[in-house]
Amino acid sequence: RVVGENCGLICATAFCVAPAAVLWMSARDFHIFTGVVAAVPRAEEIRDFIFHDESTGRIDRSKADKIACGFNHKHNEVWWHYVSISSADGEPDRYVKVRLDDYSWDVGTLTRTAMAYHKSPNGDVLMAGTDSYIYIHETGLDAAGAAMEAYLESGVVALGNGQTDMDIDGFIPDFERQTGNIALEIFTKDRPMSASELERTSFTIADGDALVDARCGGRYAGIRLTSNVIGGDMRLGTPLIEISPAGESR
Repeated sequence: RVVGENCGLICATAFCVAPAAVLWMSARDFHIFTGVVAAVPRAEEIRDFIFHDESTGRIDRSKADKIACGFNHKHNEVWWHYVSISSADGEPDRYVKVRLDDYSWDVGTLTRTAMAYHKSPNGDVLMAGTDSYIYIHETGLDAAGAAMEAYLESGVVALGNGQTDMDIDGFIPDFERQTGNIALEIFTKDRPMSASELERTSFTIADGDALVDARCGGRYAGIRLTSNVIGGDMRLGTPLIEISPAGESR
């Protein structure tokens, strides 16, 4: 019985069964079956990055048979590990995942070739590496005793109306939890598609800092937050930046 068209699997291992749903990757999109076939909500946020953009994160279609999909029950997420066009050895080096609570997406770099979870009291999330090891994920805050670098990076957004040069005077952190210092980078551009940045300035956010004194400017800006310390952790809320006009429109 046909329940959908133009939504076939990109490879035999690109699907997983989650509670009350089946999710999979096709050649051009992400799909979900809950009695009917539909596109996974908000997939348009990452669809071009995975399938179309000339970016280092685009999928290498010639190696689509190496895609591995799995369900992370600890965070109610579905992951797809895939080979990107920038992979050095032709093995999966990137992932894209969706959180089923709110269908928020993110992408990242990770060398893993398979994923499952063990139905033990801990419910460990297991992933296989290209180095012949099987790794336990989602346990602790470090990588086998070493600091595990983690970062969040935004796209650029307009400062004010996007037509007037603006000064960024401060950054107001908002973390539900923070362990260790967090490195903050603010980068600015003249236009969203400008090839080069106007400025990229670095700051350190210590636990308890209510305001970071920032000095940079532009019409558009983005942020990058990085944790790379033993026991480092953060959960981002809604940070704010303080801005003021810097010049006339041109």
